[in-house]
Amino acid sequence: MLNRSRVSRVLDIARLGEALARPGMDPRTWISYAIVLAYSVDPSHGPLARVKMLPGGLEDVARVAYDYAGNGFGLYTGSLKVDDEVLVAAPNGEPAAGLVVVRRLWSPADPPPQEAVDHPEDVLLHVEDGKTLRLTVSGGGRILLGGEDSAEAVPLGNTLVDALTELLTTGALQSPVGPVFAKASWVQRYLDDAGTNILSQKAFTERGDS
Repeated sequence: MLNRSRVSRVLDIARLGEALARPGMDPRTWISYAIVLAYSVDPSHGPLARVKMLPGGLEDVARVAYDYAGNGFGLYTGSLKVDDEVLVAAPNGEPAAGLVVVRRLWSPADPPPQEAVDHPEDVLLHVEDGKTLRLTVSGGGRILLGGEDSAEAVPLGNTLVDALTELLTTGALQSPVGPVFAKASWVQRYLDDAGTNILSQKAFTERGDS
């Protein structure tokens, strides 16, 4: 059950504006609290949420805004849940022109993660239980983890493939008889075969066949 006592005491600004409307006063609603009623991801329009505006009760479908979004790429932070508290904007102050969910809010019903409470100065990403964090780059992009010194950055992705490919194709990998060379395609095939063998051995071990 939602714990929304703070919001429930807020005046219905839309009705109050209509009651007091006069020349020079703008009674339009530009931004409002809302509760999520349903959620889906449309292949053309992206994430959509049916919301109920508070405290007025207006129900409508809203687009969901993200800080990073474009043609086939973007930052997607997971689905909204039924009964989530969100902040909804009405461009031009006209809800009928299209609503936009601009923020998802924590509340007594949906408290923040304990790490945020314990370390309020840190930047935190705590993924929901059972969900997968996906970091994907394309077109030659790389994923790097590290500090200000780029030399300390740790590349992610096919790190083993990239590292061995560079060592073997440049002859930087040394053996007792001299440098070792190999084509990048051979390195990839070798690692694919090695991975298959490791998984097969793991399956035999778990079945007690080794």
